[in-house]
Amino acid sequence: MRPFVLLPLGNGKPKTHAAVDPRISGVIARAGAALAAALIAPVVVALLRLFPPLALWTPGAPSWIGPLAAATAGVAVGAGAAACVADGMRRGQLVRFVEAAALGTLAAGLGGGAFRAADDPAGFPDGGLPLAMVVTGFLLLLARLIPSIDLTARGRRVALVGAAIVVEGVLAASLFTPVTPAVAPWLSAAAAGMAAAASVPGPMVGTGLLAGAFAALTAVRPGALDAIPPLAAMLVAGVAYAWRRSLTDETEVHATEQIEAAPETPIALTASVPLPPTAADDEALRLARELRGT
Repeated sequence: MRPFVLLPLGNGKPKTHAAVDPRISGVIARAGAALAAALIAPVVVALLRLFPPLALWTPGAPSWIGPLAAATAGVAVGAGAAACVADGMRRGQLVRFVEAAALGTLAAGLGGGAFRAADDPAGFPDGGLPLAMVVTGFLLLLARLIPSIDLTARGRRVALVGAAIVVEGVLAASLFTPVTPAVAPWLSAAAAGMAAAASVPGPMVGTGLLAGAFAALTAVRPGALDAIPPLAAMLVAGVAYAWRRSLTDETEVHATEQIEAAPETPIALTASVPLPPTAADDEALRLARELRGT
């Protein structure tokens, strides 16, 4: 009877687990941060709606809070737009000018809203801000869908002029063609949906904050303190965009796009996968032949 010989498996047991790709863990972390940021403003507005509205337009009320909040948020979002323009001029990417147009449009709407809030505190934040939010949401979504296009020096100047024209058009519309209060919530909801869709492929905290702010503005009561949390979220979003576009490296900025476009690679080896023979396998076969010969 031939003896039974247990052959070793080369370098040991087959690998059944592999370390998680750090890029994947980074995408998961950013997705959680974006989701948490998007929920801040709607949750705060929902809590404020549990109480009677704190009107900002009644005699003795601090009517200056609305214009100040809108103007401050507009400055922060404008800084984010300027950072996108600087990054676009430096790297020559069309997507940065689209983002600059989106943030510049929102900054223009906030500026127009601040002027209108000073004249009509009871209607704040209605007026031209919902229209600016719709254009902002559309441009943010467009920036995530268009392919990577490198511009020449002349193309960068043309893109900058085009972004400025879009911003000026929205500013004029927000000042002279205000939106009625009945239509404003629908426009805010549409802007929130497009901004949320823009944050799905490679989540960003700034985009998540804007999506949450737009969603919260669908439920605010005009002339009340409810509009302050969404404006605060827009302010933080502008700071996040300015920080990201001015300080991060290009490799980090596009880490999400790279992980989505990377080909799938095997992360585990099983016993069913054929492995090349090793020296240990040759030695085991030699011993088996000698035992069979005896």
